[in-house]
Amino acid sequence: MSSSRANGHPLQQNLSSSRRGILAIGTRTCDVKHRGNFAVQLCTHVKNSRTGCTRPIVLRRLAEPEDNEIFYSIFDSVLTQILSNHKIILLGDVNARVGRDHSVWENVIRKEGVGNANSNGIQLLTKCAEHQLVITNTLFRQKNRNKTSWTHPRSHHWHMIDYVIVRCCDIKYVLITKTMTSSDECWTDHRLVRSSVSFFIRIKQRMTPKRQRPKYNLGKLDHPEKQAEFQSKLTAALLHVDDIDVDCLWEGLKTAIKTACDETLGSQKWCHQDWFDNNDAEIEHMIAEKRKILSVWQNEISNAIKKHQYHEMRSKVQRRVREMENSWWIQKAQEIQALSDSNSSKAFFEATKKIYGPTSQGVRPVAGKDGTLYKDLAGIRDRWKEHFCKLLNQTPLVNIDSIANLPQLSVKSHLDETPTLEDIATAIGAMKKGKAASPDGISAEAYEAAGPVLIEKLQVLFTRIWDEELPAIFKML
Repeated sequence: MSSSRANGHPLQQNLSSSRRGILAIGTRTCDVKHRGNFAVQLCTHVKNSRTGCTRPIVLRRLAEPEDNEIFYSIFDSVLTQILSNHKIILLGDVNARVGRDHSVWENVIRKEGVGNANSNGIQLLTKCAEHQLVITNTLFRQKNRNKTSWTHPRSHHWHMIDYVIVRCCDIKYVLITKTMTSSDECWTDHRLVRSSVSFFIRIKQRMTPKRQRPKYNLGKLDHPEKQAEFQSKLTAALLHVDDIDVDCLWEGLKTAIKTACDETLGSQKWCHQDWFDNNDAEIEHMIAEKRKILSVWQNEISNAIKKHQYHEMRSKVQRRVREMENSWWIQKAQEIQALSDSNSSKAFFEATKKIYGPTSQGVRPVAGKDGTLYKDLAGIRDRWKEHFCKLLNQTPLVNIDSIANLPQLSVKSHLDETPTLEDIATAIGAMKKGKAASPDGISAEAYEAAGPVLIEKLQVLFTRIWDEELPAIFKML
């Protein structure tokens, strides 16, 4: 049993004159013991979670019948404020008898109710139907003495008026709700109602941010016809590039290249390999045979021979599928080991990634100077900016006389000339292939496959930059 915090929040202090109450728990996993008007014990059992935090919200119901509308309006507002992914447990005696008409209130009560409904019960059933809640006291088949919790002082009839209510989607977590008959001699005229609930809380995962730029299928550029199509698409797109200033020229070139990549190459689709993909046809054939034998046996269910044939076929299919899986994994292990022995690191990691899939990387928090943990993207960027400004903008400890005594070399004036077409083509050819694309999403393979048309446009861009200034986007990198 893990420790938990229970913080009660009464929503209406002026409604506390009555001892009838409803406890709404908007979170977590719990095992509840409920004594008539009060929840006397709340134990939290949290599985698969580091901490358990229980925040009960207490509603007090007025004893006067004319104040029912006030009570149920507060009841409705409390349930509306609770998030849809939170667990709800309502506990309390609202002087309501819900009856056993499960055909009318199909998703609110089940057939294990007791007695007939009164006016308060109809109001409670209506609110439960609006918020998709179910009364767990009516779920379990048991003796009436284990369902009823209060006896009428005049008629001495036993009634079910103390309820444990949860969401309809959480019925599977309710293990039992019953009245403890051994608690009749306690300090109240209500019996103890106990409900065992087992919620499983997932640890919250940091979501991976959505990829903003697509990864193009660059493998198509290995085919000459695709490369020719890419160059023709790019040539047509470059005709509409506006060269008013450096910024417009660069944006036009970038848009033209990405448009040609979208139309010709398309986005790269992740191909995850698994053992049943290569054996899909054989597996489907075996399953079809097994289903055929099953159908024959079901038509004559008492035939022991056909039953034995089905069980033999099922064992054969399971055995063959296990052999396929084992042989596939052995083959893949041998392939990856061969790549590792040959020091082909790129092919090794590609083969491993195809089997296990890409790793999910969320936002990695960064600690500030004062120990504050920054989790948002803007805070992380500001913290890194602060760190590098302090690291790089320090007072230099340089001897000025030593600088003056350094030998002066001749000025290489040819470096001041604008880049030629040959210089740009050489630079593009020297770019490493198979690397991640730049922030604009354009890879080195796309520049190389573009041909001389793009090189001419790039020379115009570099000449403008040489004479004027860098584009504004370059200054932000």
